Amino acid sequence: MGKIAVLSQAVAELIAAGEVVERPSSIVKELVENSIDAGASAVTVEIRRGGISYLRVTDNGSGMEKEDIPTAFLRHATSKIASREDLESIHTFGFRGEALASVAAVSRVEILTKTRESFCGWRYSIAGGAPGELCEAGCPDGTTLVVRDLFYNTPARMKFLKRDVTEANSVAAVMDKMALSHPEVSFRFLRDGELKLHSPGSGDLRAAIHAVYGSGVVSGLIPVEYQTQAVTVSGYISKPQYARGTRGMENFFVNTRYIRSKTCMAALEEAFHTYLITGKFPVCVLNVQLNPMLVDVNVHPAKIEVRFSNEKSVFDAVFHGCRQALEQSDLTVAAQMETGAPSSARINLANLEYDRAVKPQQTIWQQAEKPAFSQVSAERFRQEFAPKSPAAAPSAPRPAAAPRGTAAPVSAGDRGEMLSSSRLPFSISYPAPAKQPASRPAEQTPLQPQPPQTPERPEPTEKESPLDYAAKGRYIGQLFGTYILVEYEQQLYLVDKHAAHEKIRYKQIRAEVDAGICQRQTLLAPLSVTLDKAAYSAAVEHAGLFEQLGFVVEDFGSGGLLVREIPAVARLEDCPAMVEEIAAKLAENSQELKPSLLDDICHSVACHSAVRGNSEAPDEDLKEILRLMAEDGDIRHCPHGRPVAISISRYQIEKMFGRLG
Repeated sequence: MGKIAVLSQAVAELIAAGEVVERPSSIVKELVENSIDAGASAVTVEIRRGGISYLRVTDNGSGMEKEDIPTAFLRHATSKIASREDLESIHTFGFRGEALASVAAVSRVEILTKTRESFCGWRYSIAGGAPGELCEAGCPDGTTLVVRDLFYNTPARMKFLKRDVTEANSVAAVMDKMALSHPEVSFRFLRDGELKLHSPGSGDLRAAIHAVYGSGVVSGLIPVEYQTQAVTVSGYISKPQYARGTRGMENFFVNTRYIRSKTCMAALEEAFHTYLITGKFPVCVLNVQLNPMLVDVNVHPAKIEVRFSNEKSVFDAVFHGCRQALEQSDLTVAAQMETGAPSSARINLANLEYDRAVKPQQTIWQQAEKPAFSQVSAERFRQEFAPKSPAAAPSAPRPAAAPRGTAAPVSAGDRGEMLSSSRLPFSISYPAPAKQPASRPAEQTPLQPQPPQTPERPEPTEKESPLDYAAKGRYIGQLFGTYILVEYEQQLYLVDKHAAHEKIRYKQIRAEVDAGICQRQTLLAPLSVTLDKAAYSAAVEHAGLFEQLGFVVEDFGSGGLLVREIPAVARLEDCPAMVEEIAAKLAENSQELKPSLLDDICHSVACHSAVRGNSEAPDEDLKEILRLMAEDGDIRHCPHGRPVAISISRYQIEKMFGRLG
């Protein structure tokens, strides 16, 4: 007798339901998406006991006709698609026809619905997939769907549900995503009778973000508007000082559908490279708009993951959009004064917390994000997708690097004398940040993926620069041997001289390395540096990389290196430590020299060659740093992501002294 049998419809529906209905938040997502597809402008979600015992979704959408109600609960019944061609250009959220059937298979469901044209509404019930009564009922326009006793008929599934509070937090996370993706819809979320979310539905994305995250996050947002021939990116990103310790507030949407995207995540974090310290992640609410034919949303049962036909075009659009927004924004950290008795007044450098309790982060969204992103790191995306930054053009023709042995020899004593007598031996300038590309004319979005177009740089304008204080401000002096004091337009600016000079050095070194013209100087007496075995092997193997950075090293045997030439910007006394640090980084990355390694090494060289903090410097040097900051226009964060300057207003100072009453 044969062993293979066709499953009954009831068992098949229970198995299929497991692909869509994982927990109460899965139901909320599916039902709210149906409400949005029905044209609702207001949606209310109410749950009790985390949504396990009671879950209700009410909308003011189009409602359903009597004859459509029982059909809607059949598997693969949908009004969204009718042919194979429809799958190639999906504009709606629910389209498989599985949501209502799956929910009804594992719970007790009751629906009240009415169209605007109908005189009365209809009530229908279904439990465990078994149809109930369909009868007339009084109800407002739209649809109300109540789900009770989730998994009452599948106890094996019930035991995998978390505590009520955890399930409720998961539902809250879904509602946050819905409010952010559809600011034109007013969302209300009630949890055990308490209102937890109410978005205005005004169409203003900032208002929706305020409803979800509070005023503390909204105050630190930067608008993003960027468009290529095939992709449009819009929304908001946070200023670097408002970054968080997790990726929990990185929100990406494709055609207003919330997604998890390694491509978008890597592009965002690459754009913030050098603006953030390690371990910090930006806040973002970004919508990627592109032709539906260029994105496949049918690759995941919950439609959380998508597949792009051209990953690079999406990466480039997100990267350039975010980078451009950062470059064009004033990122100076404004100090906040907490006033009280003068003796207790203090400066709070940044308001990093928002004004409502931090919601638990272990939701279905974050749980799945971390392992997914670890598989494809930002470094890999930099290598495959990130645009190659051209070397910065110097303001005047730079002489070619001197051949080995032709530079003027410098002894250790002469080198120290030269450092003390010379000021800042650099005069490199950089092009202004890219401006917003001109909007393309209204036309049909191409059906084939197109490479992103790099916008041409427009002519400079007289618009005020975020670094005008460096160019036009009144130099006051130096504080604690570390900070440059500048007065400009009723503001006092404190500039971290080491951070500013380090960023200037980094950009100079990186430009020279990329152009292959790193200037060197030959030492009269070579330096001897002893390394551990791993660092020594890595240094000998990658001697060419040392030369690319301005160091000429030779194998001296037994773990030793001879350094015969050093970068022109380096201090002789710092060179042994620099060589050791570079060799150590090479040893750590010996299995895979990641693209970010060169950046890290350039950071190290820049850090060692920059002016020191906690040490007095001549006014001429400090004024030269300010001049170079103004000339560059983008010296706002050091290579490690720390802010270069903070500002304190005259109003804040006078308020501290009680001069304002």
